[in-house]
Amino acid sequence: MPVAFEGHHVHWVFRPRFAASDARSRGGPDGLPGKYRVVLTLAKPGYPQNLPGTHASESELEGDSNLYVGKEFGDRNVFFLGTEHQRYKVSLSANAKGRLGKLILDDLDANSLIHARSLAWCHITPLLSFLSARLDIPIKVNQIDVVEIRTGAISGETFIDYPDVGLHVAGLTGMSEDLRHYVSMYREALNSSSPLYEFLCLFKVIESVMSRRKRKAVEANGRGEAVARPHERFPERDELPAWLDSLLPPTTRKEWEKVKADQAFPPEVFGRRLGSIIESYLRPLRNRVAHLLLDTGELGYSPDEYDHFHAVEHWLPTTKFLVRKLLKDEFPSEFLAAVATNADPPRD
Repeated sequence: MPVAFEGHHVHWVFRPRFAASDARSRGGPDGLPGKYRVVLTLAKPGYPQNLPGTHASESELEGDSNLYVGKEFGDRNVFFLGTEHQRYKVSLSANAKGRLGKLILDDLDANSLIHARSLAWCHITPLLSFLSARLDIPIKVNQIDVVEIRTGAISGETFIDYPDVGLHVAGLTGMSEDLRHYVSMYREALNSSSPLYEFLCLFKVIESVMSRRKRKAVEANGRGEAVARPHERFPERDELPAWLDSLLPPTTRKEWEKVKADQAFPPEVFGRRLGSIIESYLRPLRNRVAHLLLDTGELGYSPDEYDHFHAVEHWLPTTKFLVRKLLKDEFPSEFLAAVATNADPPRD
């Protein structure tokens, strides 16, 4: 199972092994067209269903929300969603306290595990948004489990909460005014329960660092001083463990090779200059999200659309570590000052 960085979702697939002659061996890890079962487990914001750093299948979780439906609510726990061409049966499951804990779609026709998850997300989240707005309560999806009925293969995504960590900082005084602005925005990102908003906050830090560098370069040129441009490149796969350690306090480091940390990052970023990653991938995504949330005029898009959520989740770990790298380079005597700096990739 690949690593899940705290504050993000981990995606996983467990697939039974079958003899080569068994028809169920066909399809690979993605699955084939057929019947699927999807379970969306809810959680109250700030109260994750999993212990920090752990995974659990939906059968081990009750789920929770602020929506009380009663411990026994009979036929009212089934309804149908969809269009006139295709209807989806949705079952509601209450936890021991009578609060809505899960939404279950049985006998879902889909082309693959990913397609089943996308269908469930696109049909269920608008309903949750309607209930949230109508009843004025948050309704948060904690994780999604998908089962291919044909093989019993299970695909899921689980939010990994932050663990308790020790107070490992060089000092708590003497912070510059500039750094205060950046760490404040970083904390705003980590405190958010919305991946879209978290991404916008992190990208704002990236934009601001770039603007700060341009301002300082103009000022230096005005004084007739040479400007040293930092060499910043995402590491190659074999350089990744040391690079991650250089950007984290000792209390949050892991045995990166064992947890397959490289799988948390898109393959196209390895060995690439940070500026190229930002302009080729992160800025276009930022423009998509900003267009969704910040543009004036009528709403033409919905945060419930699976493509937005999936794209942001895909790039969040990269964005977060780019921010930490930029802050370390920009404020070397303040941010992560006590962490070793000899792990940066060599110059080209």
